[in-house]
Amino acid sequence: MEAAGKGRAGGGGAEGSKRAKGGSAGTPRKTGAKSGAKGDGSKATSRSPAKKGDKRRDGPPNRGKRPPPRPVARPEDIYIGRNSPFAAQLQRARQLLMSGESRVVLHGLNAAINRCINLALQLHREFGGEMTVATDTVALVDDLPPDDPFALPKTAQRPVSAVHITLVRGQRAA
Repeated sequence: MEAAGKGRAGGGGAEGSKRAKGGSAGTPRKTGAKSGAKGDGSKATSRSPAKKGDKRRDGPPNRGKRPPPRPVARPEDIYIGRNSPFAAQLQRARQLLMSGESRVVLHGLNAAINRCINLALQLHREFGGEMTVATDTVALVDDLPPDDPFALPKTAQRPVSAVHITLVRGQRAA
């Protein structure tokens, strides 16, 4: 009777030794791979195949996104993007306004609109003057992969929002 008591408490006996080695008779042993492994040695994850920091959206595979159309850039035009550092964009606009340029035009598309507005507000706070805001919708062109390898590639247009902010330098300068 005493030996059976040790088995139930995990201190010895047949059942206690099975638990110590990785599980009871009813549960499978863990082998180091995550449950749900593919069987080819790779570990299964709950994440999609895209990397963690990948900013791709769902859409057709191999969609080639062309750069947005830009008119001939003048020295006072600044195109704001999401990937450029905010401090660098602010410094460039400051240098233009302090070097004698009377106005600066900030252009932002889609996800960069918020950053463009923040940049304009900060410059307006420092330099004063007049600020004019215009919104627009720009058609961007994407290259779609052909269904047939011998066919010509197709293109698709998608509309994106744009903002154009003109800052005219005021009398005060920081």
